Amino acid sequence: MRSADMPADVPLLILANKQDLPTAYSVEYIQSRMGVDDIRNSHATRTLPCCAVTGEGLHDALDLLHDMIVKSRHEAAKRRKKLM
Repeated sequence: MRSADMPADVPLLILANKQDLPTAYSVEYIQSRMGVDDIRNSHATRTLPCCAVTGEGLHDALDLLHDMIVKSRHEAAKRRKKLM
């Protein structure tokens, strides 16, 4: 993943689904394969394990996504104020 592909103020939340299966990839493996480390310095990124069948991790993921969006908007507003 390249940071040039994403606007800097857009948070990225990756859901590592199917964590109920023994063959599921680990969160670390998914981050590595998606190149999350390449954009971590320029974007708010998180990767969370989840299981869509049981719902495990989904409420936490939505709460976190909300918090990430609010923080991103707040920081963008602060940057705009500095430019004025």
